[in-house]
Amino acid sequence: MAHSASISFRSQTPAPVHAHLDHERLMDCIHCGLCLSQCPTYAEEGLEADSPRGRIYIMRAIAEGRSEPTPNLVEHLDSCLGCRACETACPSGVQYGHLIEGARSYLRENYKRPWRVRALGKVIENTFPHPNRLEAALLPVRVLRRTGVLSLLHRVGFMRLLGALGDMERILPPLPPMRKRLQFPTMWRARGVEQARVGMITGCVMPVMQSPVNEATARVLTKAGCRVQAPKKQVCCGALHAHTGGMDEARKFARKNIEAFEQLQKESGPLDAIIINAAGCGAALKEYAGWFKDDAQWAERARAFSEKVKDVSEFLAQPRFKTRLESLMDNAPLPHDASSSDAAKLQTNGSSKPKVRDVPRETMPNVAGASTLQALGQNIEARAENQDEALDTLQAFAPDDDDSALITHHSSLITRMTYHDACHLAHGQGIRTQPRELMGAVPDMEIVPLAESEMCCGSAGIYNITQPGMAMQLLERKMEHIAATGARVVVTGNPGCMMQLMLGAQKFDVPVAVKHPVEILDAATRGKSKKAKHGAIGTGHSSAPKL
Repeated sequence: MAHSASISFRSQTPAPVHAHLDHERLMDCIHCGLCLSQCPTYAEEGLEADSPRGRIYIMRAIAEGRSEPTPNLVEHLDSCLGCRACETACPSGVQYGHLIEGARSYLRENYKRPWRVRALGKVIENTFPHPNRLEAALLPVRVLRRTGVLSLLHRVGFMRLLGALGDMERILPPLPPMRKRLQFPTMWRARGVEQARVGMITGCVMPVMQSPVNEATARVLTKAGCRVQAPKKQVCCGALHAHTGGMDEARKFARKNIEAFEQLQKESGPLDAIIINAAGCGAALKEYAGWFKDDAQWAERARAFSEKVKDVSEFLAQPRFKTRLESLMDNAPLPHDASSSDAAKLQTNGSSKPKVRDVPRETMPNVAGASTLQALGQNIEARAENQDEALDTLQAFAPDDDDSALITHHSSLITRMTYHDACHLAHGQGIRTQPRELMGAVPDMEIVPLAESEMCCGSAGIYNITQPGMAMQLLERKMEHIAATGARVVVTGNPGCMMQLMLGAQKFDVPVAVKHPVEILDAATRGKSKKAKHGAIGTGHSSAPKL
């Protein structure tokens, strides 16, 4: 039989489908099955159609016109978490995240979902990415919780009658005061000698539901010697829309963020990095270049933006920042006029260190999802104008005292901690060792391994709202592993994971606190920071006010 020298996949794909599904990339899959054991839904259900390989078959059938999207096929695509664990396992570099988002983009325009699903999707997309709207939507929850009425509604079973809305309320953590978001400073001064200037993405859900994490992020960065700026004009990263197929809406958010940080750098000078503390958002921000690769007007601007994006753990794990933080943990004196190179040479004073036993397993290189950003290697000149701002934001936004119990400095007590890999940090950005290295630097903390640490907890953006059944199965599985560690604290670098694990701790009665890595670092460095308020740390500029 004669074979054509080459196959035009584009010619096999109906035009409306090809606009969303890349047949060439679908054909990258060699059907080896190495992804199956890494897929959470396949691990739970054991169905080929609920595996990455099976879903690629479904996408190919639609792309080649062999099948129309039926409710049954769409259900299998919708049950995908988008965790991208399959990308880590894949030896062929299949860009599954890109494929599933393309499939959902096609379904968004060409498949009519049940009205309840459409209505819930509209509510989420028009609320979650907008902090003011989200605050307004959560106001009844605040009132009902404070008055005790909500607990009564749970006891009598009323919340179960609300279906998805009732499930959404269960996922919500204790809500911080609204003023925390509204009063979040746009500029935080570096502590001691300034080593870098960074921008900070504050997010859309994080400032409303978990503002203490944003505050801890800014504080830890300043302790590491960074001047932090958070422009008010930034918006949602666009990840929520991208994951549900709304790429046009996602790009609108992306353009606004690119413009906001371009304007910031025009007014205040170049940034050494743009910091994000949410794994899912970070993966999306780093993919802006791909979102605009075919847009001549925005391609270069998006690339320049994405190249600066760093997860906060990825950034702080660099030696010069990590060394500065370690000096604060150990109460080692930081010289008044130390240069950046001098600060990097500071050694710890031999206080107790944890026994780090949580060595991540070897994985295949994450070709499609790993970050291409390189560590900042150059020294940053100290800048005199660093201390021109009058507001001592470190003191004004002091941390809550609850975290201090987790850190037991210079005592015989060891706090047992375990680490859960957020999917879009491990699989989406290839960041695994850096958070563990930072946690390993904290005195009197023992890091214990977590079985299936890279398997999704079931949060997956809005998955725990749209697919609550599977989300709870995965959460129960995750909490069983966490309980087996005996840890008092579980650390993870994504707000969605944090809320999901908080729910799991309550639902499955696992006595564990859920913390972001920066919250641990903030608590561990608190003692030295309080001394700094009285001038223990110099500014490197004689005319600057003491902190």
